[in-house]
Amino acid sequence: MDNRCVKTGTLNLVGRPGLAHDPGRIPLKELMSGCSPRQPVLVLDHDPAGIPEAQKERADLVLCGHTHNGQFFPCTLITRYWYGKEHCHGIHREGHTSWIISSGTGFFQTPVRVGTDSEIILIQLTGGEAP
Repeated sequence: MDNRCVKTGTLNLVGRPGLAHDPGRIPLKELMSGCSPRQPVLVLDHDPAGIPEAQKERADLVLCGHTHNGQFFPCTLITRYWYGKEHCHGIHREGHTSWIISSGTGFFQTPVRVGTDSEIILIQLTGGEAP
């Protein structure tokens, strides 16, 4: 799914690889040009730093991780400062776009998780075509 749009019967799935500053990432506007304009757009993005671009392109929903919600103290504070409260963890909505940032179940480099929860998120999508 990296750097492409897949049209299902009811929605467009757009996959983004790696980090927002990765030179191999195709601009979201270009990826979404292959989407059906009458169906919602769900962006699967590794990095929440891509959320502002998704908002600009009017994606309906962005699912991402990467932050591990800080993984352990004091990284929890650093991560919240670096990404901001709305781009660190949880469910948020601004304008047309909603996003969910999961802390995930694993870890980065150091095999420890203290002060943050592992999580698996169940998402149930309902509704019809986008206006």
